[in-house]
Amino acid sequence: MAPTTVRSTFSLVAVVATLNGVLIQTIMVSRVIYGLADRGHLPVVFAKVSERTQKPIVATFAVVFIIAMFALSTPITSLAEHTSWIVLLVLVLVNVALIQLKMKHQHAGGYFRVPMVVPVLGVIRVCCYLVHHSCDAGAVVLLPAFGAQLMLINASSKRRANLLLRSSKG
Repeated sequence: MAPTTVRSTFSLVAVVATLNGVLIQTIMVSRVIYGLADRGHLPVVFAKVSERTQKPIVATFAVVFIIAMFALSTPITSLAEHTSWIVLLVLVLVNVALIQLKMKHQHAGGYFRVPMVVPVLGVIRVCCYLVHHSCDAGAVVLLPAFGAQLMLINASSKRRANLLLRSSKG
C-alpha cells in the first residue's frame, strides 16, 4: 500500500483535474449556448453579455445551475460517464459541422484548412469509440484512425505553410 502522502497527493491531483474539467466544460457549453442564442436558435436572453467582462453571463449562470442540479442529484460514476459521452458527441457535431462547411465553401480562403478526410475520420473514430467504448476491439479501429488523422493534419499544415511562404516571397 502506498504511503499516506502519495495517496493524498494523488487525491488532490484528481480533485484539481476534475474541477478543471468542470470549468472547461462550463466555459465551452456557455459559449455554445451564447452562440446559438446570438444567431436566433435559442432565446435571446442567453446572448446577454456582461458589459464589464464581455462574457455570456446568463448562459454561464444557466450552465452552472444545470451542472449543480446534476451534481446534486446524480451518482458521481453516472455523472462522469454521461459527461464523457456528451464531450464525445460534441466532438462528433464539430466534425460534422466542419464537413458541412467544407461542402458549402470549398474554395474560400484565409483560414486553416484540412483535407475532407480529416473530419470524416474524426466522426468515424469517435463513433467507433462510442459503439465499442467498453471493449478492446474499439482500440484496433481507433488507434490507426487517430494516427492517420494526425498525419493528414500535419501534412495539411506543412502544405499550407509552404503556400503561405511562397505567396509572401513573390
